[in-house]
Amino acid sequence: MERGNAHMERGNALTERSNAHMERGNALMARGNQLMADNTKLMAENTKVIAENARAFRDLRDFLADQTEALRLLTREIGVFMKEMKEEMGAQRQALFRILDKLD
Repeated sequence: MERGNAHMERGNALTERSNAHMERGNALMARGNQLMADNTKLMAENTKVIAENARAFRDLRDFLADQTEALRLLTREIGVFMKEMKEEMGAQRQALFRILDKLD
């Protein structure tokens, strides 16, 4: 009978250890489930932020394209203005030389 009791005690101890491992496993699984739920929520938020960033980058690209075009047109206008100014200054210079030639 003693031997049977010893086996029962050993079996009970093993069962208690097994139960403790199962409880720990259940706690870990619950934590894992919570982490997965949190991860799913964060992924949805990240997807939304990525879409918003994509829109912002498109808007920025469009704005920069508009600014580049405006700068191109302005540069062209300045070039035309400078050419006209150079021609006008040349004409005035020639007129001044003609006046100076008459004074000699």
